[in-house]
Amino acid sequence: MVVTGAAPGAGAAGYGPADAEDARIQARVEARLVHDPRVPALDLHVRVVRGVVTLEGRVPDAAAAARAVRLARGVPGVRAVISRLHPEVR
Repeated sequence: MVVTGAAPGAGAAGYGPADAEDARIQARVEARLVHDPRVPALDLHVRVVRGVVTLEGRVPDAAAAARAVRLARGVPGVRAVISRLHPEVR
């Protein structure tokens, strides 16, 4: 699994508490996804803006996509999850 993403404003001027919280949320979401054997994502990107998590990429099936969304929603501080996950076509 490849998990990538960057907190908005990371390394830029104006980086503040909201950005730091988004970075913490992103790290927690990524950790949950990486350590869950039922989410064998092929290419997964996590982005967080003001507590709203966006998941993008390819997953093996709809069940894996649903599981990824549930895992992200379970992270403290997550306000909403937007799924742009696409199941592999077989």
